[in-house]
Amino acid sequence: MTKDNHLAGETYVVLVKNHSCGDTFFDDACLDYYQCRLRYNLTVYHVSLHAYCLLKSAALLLLTPATPLGTGRLLEAVNARYSEYYEQRFRRRLTPQSWTSRSTRLRGHGQVLEYQRLVESVPLISGLVRHPGSHHWTSYCSNALSSAGWLTPHRGAMGLLRRAAGGRTQYREFFESGFDAVRASALLRNLGAEGSILSARSYR
Repeated sequence: MTKDNHLAGETYVVLVKNHSCGDTFFDDACLDYYQCRLRYNLTVYHVSLHAYCLLKSAALLLLTPATPLGTGRLLEAVNARYSEYYEQRFRRRLTPQSWTSRSTRLRGHGQVLEYQRLVESVPLISGLVRHPGSHHWTSYCSNALSSAGWLTPHRGAMGLLRRAAGGRTQYREFFESGFDAVRASALLRNLGAEGSILSARSYR
């Protein structure tokens, strides 16, 4: 779990994995359940989620906690509920110790925007889909096309685009301007996520 407190009001990118069950999420139903629990616990723990991507091997979250303990408590709650679901469905127990998370504090709106594009680009870069909106378990459609009430646009990062042109059209143009696998690998390496996220096993 997230052992270190996060600074309230600062933005982080977080990698979440479970190491005791092969793929963290076995199938689409598992992804749906985790996404649902994440959605309904954000307000409880005062965490703003700006972008996310759920894959079978891991979850990538871009978030800003309002309290130092918010991120850790959010993940503890969501992972505990998912573990209960997994045990009931597959008769296999996931212990709290089998969950790990690794977070990186992002500095500056430009870095936040770059990591937001990374999070939403992973299914595209990996070859899982031909368009980022085709992967059901990401925030791309909400940020590029229409608002989702449970997601919170990052005001500073999105403001960079709005000043340049206008709203969601500019976001789509920014997103489609190109984000090659070399740069993505470098950013994922900073998270310790390159192997698990971009491996073929993530997308089976």
